[in-house]
Amino acid sequence: MTLPADTIFVPLASLFLHDLNPRQTVAEAEIEDLATCLSMNGLIQNLVGLRDGKAKKIGIVAGGRRLRALQLLAKRGEPLGGFTDWKDAIPVRITTDHDEALRWSGAENEARAALHPADEVRLYRGLRDKALSPAAIARAHAVSELHVRRRLRLADLPDPVIEALRAGEITLDIAQAMTVGADEAAILSILDQTRGKDISARAVREALTRDAVRGNDRRAKFVGIDAYEAAGGRLTRDLFAEDHALHDQELLDRLFAEKLDAEAEFFKAEEGWLDVRPIYDRAHVPYDVTVKLHRLYPTPVELPEADAEELARLTDMDPDSLTQAEQSRIAELEKRREGDYTDEDRETGIAFVYVSHQGRLVVERAYTERAPKPARAERSDINADTDAPEEKGLSQALRMDLAAIRTAALQSALIDPDNLDLVFALITAELDVAGYHRLAHVNLNEPNTRPSIDEALTLPDAIAEIGVHGTAPGDPARISALLEDPKFLRQLQTALVRTISARPDNYGRWVEKEAGAEIRAHWRPTLANFWSRVPGPYLDRTLRTVLPDRIGLHDDVAAMKKADKAAELDRLFRLDPETVDALKLTPDEIAAIATWLPEEMK
Repeated sequence: MTLPADTIFVPLASLFLHDLNPRQTVAEAEIEDLATCLSMNGLIQNLVGLRDGKAKKIGIVAGGRRLRALQLLAKRGEPLGGFTDWKDAIPVRITTDHDEALRWSGAENEARAALHPADEVRLYRGLRDKALSPAAIARAHAVSELHVRRRLRLADLPDPVIEALRAGEITLDIAQAMTVGADEAAILSILDQTRGKDISARAVREALTRDAVRGNDRRAKFVGIDAYEAAGGRLTRDLFAEDHALHDQELLDRLFAEKLDAEAEFFKAEEGWLDVRPIYDRAHVPYDVTVKLHRLYPTPVELPEADAEELARLTDMDPDSLTQAEQSRIAELEKRREGDYTDEDRETGIAFVYVSHQGRLVVERAYTERAPKPARAERSDINADTDAPEEKGLSQALRMDLAAIRTAALQSALIDPDNLDLVFALITAELDVAGYHRLAHVNLNEPNTRPSIDEALTLPDAIAEIGVHGTAPGDPARISALLEDPKFLRQLQTALVRTISARPDNYGRWVEKEAGAEIRAHWRPTLANFWSRVPGPYLDRTLRTVLPDRIGLHDDVAAMKKADKAAELDRLFRLDPETVDALKLTPDEIAAIATWLPEEMK
C-alpha cells in the first residue's frame, strides 16, 4: 500500500495506547482472533499516533485493537503476514497536533467505509479456508457471528454470482435468494435471467425451490427438521429468510405418513375406536370421505349443582376480566358438560387424524358406518342391495398439478400481443371487484404454473422463466411516454399475465376461449404425469370416451392390472405412427385422443 507522507516506521516497543483512543476496553478473545488474522494477512492498515512534544514514545489514537494484537504477536514470537522480523518497523501516521489527533481518532472509528458485500464475502471465505471459525472471524472484524455465517453462505455460491454482485449486475437480495439453490446449473441459469433486471428475491427463491418443500410446509412442521435430517434428508438452510428448503420430498412424505399412521394407531388404542383413519393430503377431513358416514356425538351429562352454578357465574363475567385460571376452569367445566362417547359408540366409531396448515395434529371425532336403527315400520327394505363402492377420486397433488397446467396454458395464450386489450380488460375488471368475488383471480404472488411433474409440458420462455416484479415509474409524463413504447407494453403485458390464474367456472372458460387457450397445445398426459396417478376405473372410462366403438379393446384393457392399463393409455395418447397403424385409428379417433382433457380441466 502507498503510505501518506507523514507516515513513519516505528518500533513496536515505542508505541502505547493513548487516552484519545476510543477503544480503551476490548475483549481478550477479540484481540486473540485479530492477532490470528494479522499473523496470516499482515497489517493492511497503518496505525495513527500522536507525538506529544519531545516524548520518546508515540501514543496510538486510532488502531488500538491492532496495537494490542501486534503486542500479543510479539509476546508469542509469531510472524506478521509471514514476516518474522517486523517488530522494529510498524507503519504509523504521525501528528504533533492534539486537535488533529482527536479528529483522526473520530474519523477512523465513525466514518470507516464498509467493505462491499462481495469483497467481504471473499475476505471471509479466505479466512475460513485458513481454518478460522465464524465466531473467530466475527470477533476479529467486530461483527455478529450471524453476519459472518450469512456472508459465508454467499461464499458457497458459484464465483460468477459473486462477480455479478461486485459488478452491480445483481443486488445483494438476489444473491442471498440464490443460496437456497442446490444445483449449480440452476443457479447459473437464474443468474442469466436476473442480470440487470428488476426481479424480486422471492421470485428467485421460488424458481430455485420448485421441486423442494419449504420449511413452513405443514408436513415439514409435523415431521420436524431434525427428524428429516436424521433420516438422511437433504436440506438447504435459508439464513436470509429464516426458512429451509427440503429436497427429498419422497422421504418427507414417507416420514409424514409413518408419523401420522403412528398417531392414528395411538388414538385407536388409547380411546378404543373401531378405526382411526389418517388423512394424508388434506389439512381437513374432506366431505367426500364422510358423506356416507353417520356422525356420532358425545352423550351430554348434567353437571353437579355446585359446578353448574360456578360455570354460570364464570360465563356471566366480563371475558376481558377473566384470569388464565378462570378461563381454564370454564373450558374444563364445558368439556365435562359435553359428556363422552359411549362404549357402543367407540366399538363402531371412526375417528380421523390429519395435520393442520400450522403442522399441528388434529383428531376429528367421530363417525360410524352403521346407519341409525330405523323404526320397525320402515324396515321393509332391510335386504335391499347396497350401493356399489364409490370410485376413488384424484389426489389433491394431481388436482393442484392440473390447475397449474391450466393456468400455464392460459398465460401462454394471454401473452400473445393480440391479447393485450383482453389482459388490460381483465386487470381493470379485477381492480373493480373486491375479495373472493374477483374475476380474473389475479395473484400478485404469481400463481403456480409448474406442476410437480413437468414431463410433456412446453411453455413460452416468458411463462417458464421466473417472473418480473418491477416498480412503476411515478412521473405521469414518463408513464405516457412508456405507454407509447412497444417494448415497455410487451414487458407490462407479460408482468400482468403472470398474475392471472385460470378458474374452473363459466367465467374462466369464457376467458380461455377469448384468449385462445389450448391446454393440449402445451401438455400431453403421460404415464408419469397423469396415467399412473389416477384410479383404474378412471382409465377404463377414459378409453371408452375417446374410442367409444372399440368394445373389444375396452374388454381387453378392463381385464388388465392397473399398471398395465396406465401403460396402455400412455401408449395410445402418444399417437406414435406404429400405434395409429396397429389400431387403425380413424381421423375422428385421432382427433378425440389429441383433444381429450380430464374432466377436472374442463
